[in-house]
Amino acid sequence: MADSEHSPTPKCSAACTAFSRTRKGIFLLAEMVLCLLIIICYSASRVKGYLTLPVLEMVMAGVFFVIFMLNIHHQLQFINWPWSDFFRGLIASVLFFITSLITIIKNVDAQSMVGGVLGLVATILFAYDAYSTFQGQRSRHTPAATGECQCQCLGGLCRGLARSGFSSFSHPPPCRVSRWPLLAPLWPPWAPSLTKGG
Repeated sequence: MADSEHSPTPKCSAACTAFSRTRKGIFLLAEMVLCLLIIICYSASRVKGYLTLPVLEMVMAGVFFVIFMLNIHHQLQFINWPWSDFFRGLIASVLFFITSLITIIKNVDAQSMVGGVLGLVATILFAYDAYSTFQGQRSRHTPAATGECQCQCLGGLCRGLARSGFSSFSHPPPCRVSRWPLLAPLWPPWAPSLTKGG
């Protein structure tokens, strides 16, 4: 009977409080509040055509806030949530920049001007959110294994086993110690112009 009296509300509010203290939670809450302020400014002005963007971005920020708060992104792994969040922030920053410039240049009334200035602030916030998400994804990236050989260079020849499944070489390629390490993955292994011995 005691188990039926407990409601899931304290767990949800604790999760909301805990996530809202993280950097991602602060970004998403700030984006929602800023979009709400832009909605208020545009709805008070005579320019109501630009209400769609802040409404849509506020809803999307709320959806991502709930997904990250409840750890749904760990359960639905068929969607790459960090990259989805990156593209959401990138597209929002570009669209807010365009609509803010249009409303500032038109200068219909003071409310639309304030909405345009807040849109430029939203541009910076969404762009920084996308940048920090991209940096987080980049730091977690591990390079893929290549088909290059693990070899020992003897007299300019590569002796060893290839990682790509070949057990041995009938004619071993030259040792791939490159003079230009950035071009080495693009150049075929038998190219003598990139190897030190050739």
